[in-house]
Amino acid sequence: MREVAAEAGVSLRLVQYYFGTKEELLLAAMQHLATQFSDRAMARIRQSRPGDGPASPRDIIGAILAEGCPPTTSGAPSPSCTRLISRCR
Repeated sequence: MREVAAEAGVSLRLVQYYFGTKEELLLAAMQHLATQFSDRAMARIRQSRPGDGPASPRDIIGAILAEGCPPTTSGAPSPSCTRLISRCR
């Protein structure tokens, strides 16, 4: 927790006040990442919908996979992820 406090530029006591334990800090970080992932996946799903209709199950799975695939150094999805996503569509 000391490293986290130092990186954030705040006191260790402040981190301990808001998060209590390392486990609670990790849980809060994981929840934050999950929320961000969900928001980005939902945005992709909304973009894939035809007009005002619902997204197909394939579009939903493709959007989640596309968001979850790590990008290459150029920012594009990796070739293996691209192949996997194309199978969903």
